[in-house]
Amino acid sequence: MLRVKYVLQVDAPYFCAGLVLLNDVVIDAAPILKYMRHWSRYQILTYCRFRGWKIKGESAIPNLHSQQGQVALAPHHEAS
Repeated sequence: MLRVKYVLQVDAPYFCAGLVLLNDVVIDAAPILKYMRHWSRYQILTYCRFRGWKIKGESAIPNLHSQQGQVALAPHHEAS
């Protein structure tokens, strides 16, 4: 099974915080968003839209093993 890990940034009027998703499910979150742990991507997008918060980018988690020491921007895939 292919596993894809990525980060979403939540921008609200009074905070900016990140969520780490694995296969479209939150596996880690900033303290202010800890209640979203185990939420699906759809639940996050729906809730943030309802609250008027913005979701920025699905930037991939950097692949620290890329060539020449540069950060790779492709999604991090793990085989299980």
